[in-house]
Amino acid sequence: MEPKVQQTLASALQHVREMKAQAVRDLRPYLAYAAGVIAGLEDAGILTGREAGEWKKKLDEIDAEPTKTARRRPSSNSRSAQSNLGFIKLVPGPRDPEPFLDGFMRIVAVELLQDRVRVHWNLYPLPSHLASLGDDLRKLDQDTKGLAEEDRESQRFMARTHRLHRLIQFTASDDLGTRYRHARGGSSFGQHEESGIADFLPAAPNEATHFVIKVHDAKFTISLT
Repeated sequence: MEPKVQQTLASALQHVREMKAQAVRDLRPYLAYAAGVIAGLEDAGILTGREAGEWKKKLDEIDAEPTKTARRRPSSNSRSAQSNLGFIKLVPGPRDPEPFLDGFMRIVAVELLQDRVRVHWNLYPLPSHLASLGDDLRKLDQDTKGLAEEDRESQRFMARTHRLHRLIQFTASDDLGTRYRHARGGSSFGQHEESGIADFLPAAPNEATHFVIKVHDAKFTISLT
């Protein structure tokens, strides 16, 4: 089997695993896509019947596995992104990071704006492939067995990136009980770290003395006074 073909198949199956990890309501379109990739390669003579059967079996095993519980992604509000972002104050985050899987999350700063609170964060070092993907890493490595190690590592990196994007979901609160909602966010992913922002609406009340940020199992309390 050509390495590029194996990479294509491994990516298709990992995409199904990721959708299953996110507990999508209907997995059938993703299963159908992966099955279509396998069938198309078989029809084109690129995969033998035996090879296609092996990949179909892997796909059936994914379908048969129990669905993993996923964290719900906060909704966004595109109209709020167009509103005034007048600067009020920049508050440094805690000096010490908190564990995030087997990596470390740090809140660099909290920016108080006229209509929102903006959180600046950094994840370094990144969690390992194993901590991020769990048993899916073993399955992905089975799918990519025989490929050049550089290509296998690229598949692991992409799978971890997708998984971390699902896990890095921030929530916010303060000592007044303000109901914050996630408005938007963005990040820059590197080989060894990720940095980004997360915006929350509404603005922090002047009377609030503490702002609390939670992400996965990490919790940060920032004094606003």
